[in-house]
Amino acid sequence: MKQAIFGHEYIHAYHRYIGLMAKYGSKYSDYTESSAYHFTINSLKFHGLDFSGYLQQFYDYGAKFPGIFNWTYAIKNIVNLKK
Repeated sequence: MKQAIFGHEYIHAYHRYIGLMAKYGSKYSDYTESSAYHFTINSLKFHGLDFSGYLQQFYDYGAKFPGIFNWTYAIKNIVNLKK
């Protein structure tokens, strides 16, 4: 569970770092949250943990995001999220 939380928050930091907040304005929050919850769900699913509690948050933020918000970009250099 720690890895899912760390990854979720890291994604937000990465999105902010590359300037997406300034570019997307009022939609930034929806996009970064949707992307981060998508990661959380996939991380929990990968580890065989219950992710159902996070589905509603994913949908509440629109359940979609532009490709630049894809979380795989944010975590591509983090190699130890499995432990």
